[in-house]
Amino acid sequence: MGSAGQMIAFPETALFYLLFPYTLWGFIFSLRYKVKKSYILIYFIFITSLILALFEGNMGTLFRHRSIMLYFIFIFTAAGIVELKRKMKWASSMKLS
Repeated sequence: MGSAGQMIAFPETALFYLLFPYTLWGFIFSLRYKVKKSYILIYFIFITSLILALFEGNMGTLFRHRSIMLYFIFIFTAAGIVELKRKMKWASSMKLS
């Protein structure tokens, strides 16, 4: 930890990396089954990333702006967690029968 900003950002960054597999699962689930409902979110993430990448001069500023994206990326994370729990519950009910 080199600065106070890094110490403040550490919990959300650690949480993001721990939940990243769920984020991928939620993204794949939304592209497979809920495409029309997730278009606006995917477009927003893509356009915001593109704007920040084109107009931000250095990576430090871009790193600070990641908080704009984390809220929307965590929506995919929540979808992935719910979908995996639903599949695990379904799989465990099949074992009992």
